Amino acid sequence: MVSVAVYTGFSSGVMAQTLNESLIKAYETNPSLSSAQTGLKSVNEGVPQALSEWRPDVRITSSAGVRRTDTDTPTGDSTDTTQPLNATLQVTQSLYQGGQTQAATEQAENLVLAERASVTSVEQDVLLRVVTAYADVWRDQAILDLNINNEKVLTRQFEATRDRFDVGELTRTDVAQAESRYSTSTAQRIASEGTLNSSKAVFEEVVGEYPDEALARPAPFAILPSSEDELLGVALENNPALRAAKYNEMASKNEVREITGELYPDLSLVGRVSRSDETSGEDIDSTSGEVIAQLVVPLYQQGLVSSRVRQAKQTANQRRIQIVEQMRAVEQQGTSSWENLVSSQAQIKSFTSSVNAAEIALDGVRQEEEVGERTVLDVLDAEQELLDAQVNLVRAQRDEVVATYQVLSTMGQMTAQYIGLPVNVFDPAEDYNNVRDKWFGLGVEN
Repeated sequence: MVSVAVYTGFSSGVMAQTLNESLIKAYETNPSLSSAQTGLKSVNEGVPQALSEWRPDVRITSSAGVRRTDTDTPTGDSTDTTQPLNATLQVTQSLYQGGQTQAATEQAENLVLAERASVTSVEQDVLLRVVTAYADVWRDQAILDLNINNEKVLTRQFEATRDRFDVGELTRTDVAQAESRYSTSTAQRIASEGTLNSSKAVFEEVVGEYPDEALARPAPFAILPSSEDELLGVALENNPALRAAKYNEMASKNEVREITGELYPDLSLVGRVSRSDETSGEDIDSTSGEVIAQLVVPLYQQGLVSSRVRQAKQTANQRRIQIVEQMRAVEQQGTSSWENLVSSQAQIKSFTSSVNAAEIALDGVRQEEEVGERTVLDVLDAEQELLDAQVNLVRAQRDEVVATYQVLSTMGQMTAQYIGLPVNVFDPAEDYNNVRDKWFGLGVEN
């Protein structure tokens, strides 16, 4: 692993809002992340539902009523009225279901693991969007500051050029050139304001609050892989989207086994206790009990189960193909993020040299213009070259910051825990452990 240097650039005051503060705010309040975490709790319930097939089914059935019987005989008529009351307690315990319960439990557990990986993907996406939005606002504010300063410089230059024209030192062409550059600088400043406002709107959507007027310069993440190969090696093992695809494939195989189990015999044990009371002229009470082993052997199920097995196998094939698809996507993301990082670092070095050279050149051109060796246009061009170099440097600094976090995201490390955010990190296993072996209860924890 190597450290990435933090390049100096445009910075804000001591009390400026920081990137960490924005990441913390988003982690604690972003609805997309909260929704994903709640969705995981819903998926967790699939495990106790599958495990419930190991448990007995206990139920009571009761009935009460009035029975009237009219009897006509040669010797006379009679009427008999009874009040039957029946109650049955039945306990059914499954003993064998063709391996369905085991397969369903393993499927539910794999789906939980897949959903945990998906939650990590959402967390990474949210935090990366925060970094991108923050860096965009910082970049656009820095560019706006440059354009505001440029507009002020060109305003003074335009006024000075006009004054020198009035005393005959410069031509009308010089004045027109200065006015043109001044007007262009005003347009650039207005455009920069619009771009900044758009970036602030994106920031508010992701973070949940409008950015402060001053943002501290974001620093690139310090610990990164030393090579693209190292990046890809970690990514192919740890990328959450790829892990989710693998768990989904295992779950689809479990589903094949579960449905196939419907073709096997079903053995269960049924215990039943019944009590019957009838009140008429005399009370008649009876109590009975029985224990029955019940075996159901499926012979033909209209072809439905066979079709469902074939369908599940095709789904498993699809999930396997999706793993390959996701692997290719991870490799592409890894290469792209690495190239973005290398490119931005090289650009920073070049643009830093360009800014230094442009500052020296502008100073020289101004001195030469004062003694008549350069024209007003030469000065204007030199000022524009310096502005362009400064803007390019700011953009490259922003790109480097975003690229470092893109590298983390590809490797599955763009999480609150890995980057060390001081927050109460969501524990995906907490709710799972609470509900996995829960036999009773309707309450949920938010």
